[in-house]
Amino acid sequence: MITLKSSDGEEFQIEEAVAMESQTIRHMIEDDCADNGIPLPNVDSKILSKVIEYCKKHVQHLYCSRRPCRGPQEL
Repeated sequence: MITLKSSDGEEFQIEEAVAMESQTIRHMIEDDCADNGIPLPNVDSKILSKVIEYCKKHVQHLYCSRRPCRGPQEL
């Protein structure tokens, strides 16, 4: 799990596959900057939650395109 920290202090725990959908976050993970959470000082929690939702849907779509999928509970 990866922890993302919004500009207003909210923390989001997400799976690494979801985090890797963001190129910025991917680079931070690859550079070993994710140990204590990834601070996102220019993104508030409202926007970050929408970004995470989008990334989850994208990962789910990729997962389901490879095999039959019953829904988000399979992720």
